[in-house]
Parts: sequence; structure tokens; C-alpha cells
Amino acid sequence: MSSRNRLTILRLYEALQATDYPTLVSLLSPDIRISHSAGLPWGGTFEGHAGAKEFFDRLARYLNSYLVIERFLDSGDQIAVTGRTYGTTRRTGRRFDVPIVHLWELKDGLALRLNIALDLPAFRVALADAA
Repeated sequence: MSSRNRLTILRLYEALQATDYPTLVSLLSPDIRISHSAGLPWGGTFEGHAGAKEFFDRLARYLNSYLVIERFLDSGDQIAVTGRTYGTTRRTGRRFDVPIVHLWELKDGLALRLNIALDLPAFRVALADAA
């Protein structure tokens, strides 16, 4: 992974963990596009900084979640981050621990695309009464 892209991705995850949204937005292209499974209450496609804010707000409304990164896979301007998302649902407190992949596309040192894939059947078990 190029040092510039690696630094951007690491800073993005640090900002997410710290809920430092000004830093997070500064690392996202104005043309950011986030796609997450439409089968989840916070899923869908979100565009631009306003869309990114909407996505993260929706996610926070349903979950207390954390990401444990297991591996970075470098493909130049595309970086796959594999790991596990774990935490609790806000409504019921039910715990979850689900495999997840973030596929980032970067351009000019900023995140341009984020596609999120996770084990949807496993996640639905945790969300059965959380929506």
C-alpha cells in the first residue's frame, strides 16, 4: 500500500473510532460514495459529504459498533480492509460479532468510494428485534 493511501486509511479509522467527524470528512472526497447492504436499516447508497454524514448517523442510531482490522490488502488505489465488526444493538443490547470487508477506492489522497460487505445472515440474527 502506498504510504499516502495507507496513511489516509489509517487516519480514517482513527477518526471513526474517535468520532472525530471533522477529520473524517477532511479525508473523504466531496464525491465520496458509500454503499452498504440495502438489507440493513442503515444500508443503501450515500453520496457526498452530506450522504456520508447520513450514513454514519444512521449506523450510530442502530449500533454501538467497533471494527477490529485483521488485514489490509493493497491493490494500488483500491484497498480492502478485512476484519470483524462487533458491539451491541442500541435497542436491545444484543451482541454481535460479524466478518466484514471494506473496499476503499482512493483518488488524490482522499477516499472516493467505500463498499461494505458483511455476513448478512449472521448480522440479521443480531438484528432480529433491534430495528
